[in-house]
Amino acid sequence: AVVSTQSTGNALRQESARRLGQPINDLVFVSQWGGSPVKKAVCPVIIEGLMIEGALYDGNTLTECQRDSPSSSPISNCSIAWVGAGDARKQSGVVDIPLYYSTEREKQVTSITIPCNGSPDHWKLRSVALVLKNQ
Repeated sequence: AVVSTQSTGNALRQESARRLGQPINDLVFVSQWGGSPVKKAVCPVIIEGLMIEGALYDGNTLTECQRDSPSSSPISNCSIAWVGAGDARKQSGVVDIPLYYSTEREKQVTSITIPCNGSPDHWKLRSVALVLKNQ
């Protein structure tokens, strides 16, 4: 996986600040689902092979797991980037989901925003998470 460490994320943030000519603290972390790069991003990264636990993602929004749903399911590609605060759109109907390195959930890499219906707390109570490596 491309974004497997905190240092990779920090390097991406630093390079984005340099290319945008903006202070690093003025940047905002954004995500976009479906695989197309984040608009206005100078250093977008597309993460492939993610798995989701605790919910399903139908390509548009989170949905509840069914009794026969697997414990983890593949999810579409996600583009992430650091952009200037003025280029980040305020989003509603989303929840920040933790992205872990493995299914053990011992090392959180970052949090990624994903579309959801209802309250974000509903999905947090279900311990929804994204995983880079399925072990």
